[in-house]
Amino acid sequence: MRVYPDASFLVSWLYSADVNNGRARRWFGTHQTDDWIISDWSWFESVNALRALCLATGGPRRDLVEGLRRYFKHLLYVGPFALERIDWDEVLKDANQISAAFAARQRARAADTLHVAILEQVQPDIFVSGDGDQIALAVARGFNAVQF
Repeated sequence: MRVYPDASFLVSWLYSADVNNGRARRWFGTHQTDDWIISDWSWFESVNALRALCLATGGPRRDLVEGLRRYFKHLLYVGPFALERIDWDEVLKDANQISAAFAARQRARAADTLHVAILEQVQPDIFVSGDGDQIALAVARGFNAVQF
């Protein structure tokens, strides 16, 4: 099975102090033999979100986040994650279509819309996220999406 995780899942899975780390780890544990695909967007959004945690009171130190970034990058080389290249021109066209179809009737933040547009290209068997609005958008677009 091909699994496409969003940044909310990846941050929770990578950062042990995240409130959802246990849930993300358990969900991954039941799917660890699946094919995990990452896009440039999920990579960037995850690393950027980890860095933003440094600004929170009691957040991680920058060197810890840099270590998590390097670990995540290592996992793209040795597994379980594989970077899937996407056509950004197509992603932006699809994102505009998704926005036109859904943004006036349900929450469709730009970052969420990009993930759903990427699903059009990578065609995962399942999309996993911690964001209910993003899951609703993916399901509305016809994808199998679950909250971890």
